[in-house]
Parts: sequence; structure tokens; C-alpha cells
Amino acid sequence: MRSVAIPVAMLAKRPRCWLEGVRAAWAMRRRGWWRRPPFVPVADPDYLSWRLATAYGDLREPDPSDVESFLSWRRDLRKAR
Repeated sequence: MRSVAIPVAMLAKRPRCWLEGVRAAWAMRRRGWWRRPPFVPVADPDYLSWRLATAYGDLREPDPSDVESFLSWRRDLRKAR
């Protein structure tokens, strides 16, 4: 799925976002991921499609700068608590 490759590529170039990227991925994992193959804590493809549709109005690929902004927002929000 290309929509996963873009954030991963962005994270590879920006090490300061790695930890927040892992936190965001963990927060979006499928419930009960350990019960069904592939037994990996990844997001449900339907959920990712919904997130893209609500963010962009269609299912286009996320812009790397949007991913970085989202992760920065998550980090700042968590630090403000």
C-alpha cells in the first residue's frame, strides 16, 4: 500500500519524528491484531482509507509535509498535557 510507504519514507529522512511516528502507528493499530493474520499491529486498511478521505476529500496519497505536520502536532499536544 503506497499510503504507508510515503510516511515511512518521510520518517527515514527525519529522525526527530521517529518516536512520534511509532506512537502514531501504535495508536492506529487494528483492535485485536493478535487474533488475525498477519499478527502484526498495523492499521486496518478501511480505517486508513477513511482517514485519507476525511483529510483530503478523496483517497490521494498523503503529502510528506502533511505527515510531518501531523506528527509535530501530536508531539506538541502530548507535551502540553
